Amino acid sequence: GLRWLQANGLDPVFLPFLALVPFYLLLEALGVILQGIFGLFGIHLPNIHKNPMASASLAQFWGRRWNRWLGEWLRAVGFAPLRRHPVAATMLVFLISGLWHEFTFNLPFYLVEGRALFGDMTLYFLLQGAGLLIDHRLPRNVPLLRRAFAWLVVFGPAPLVINEATLRIFLLQL
Repeated sequence: GLRWLQANGLDPVFLPFLALVPFYLLLEALGVILQGIFGLFGIHLPNIHKNPMASASLAQFWGRRWNRWLGEWLRAVGFAPLRRHPVAATMLVFLISGLWHEFTFNLPFYLVEGRALFGDMTLYFLLQGAGLLIDHRLPRNVPLLRRAFAWLVVFGPAPLVINEATLRIFLLQL
């Protein structure tokens, strides 16, 4: 974690980027565990992710490949009621996602550590919503541009969402 990076002369600012793979693997493992538990009761859960690295665009990443469980719920409660106003619906979905992540990660961190990290996760997801609106305007006939834009938008602001609270909760930082 952080101590190892500092002991080896690496800047801790890189930790969120280095934690992306373990974070993804932990989410996959959690998904498999939950599938097994629900399966005991005869409830089938689809895979939490659907090969997100194969995403050809930001829309495909968020719409069909990353955290499909939360994505389905967000579409139902945020997007569907406002589908006639897609810009507002998109931003609402990402605002709800940001607030959900704040309560899931930053609030417990604040209650235990007494340090407020509020706002960074919401900002990350609002940036994703803005990126998605731009993504819809990118030319469809330039797939490399769309893919590069997707990864820039998802990974560039990663320290906002893979923050100290996330790292500590998932035991990726001591």
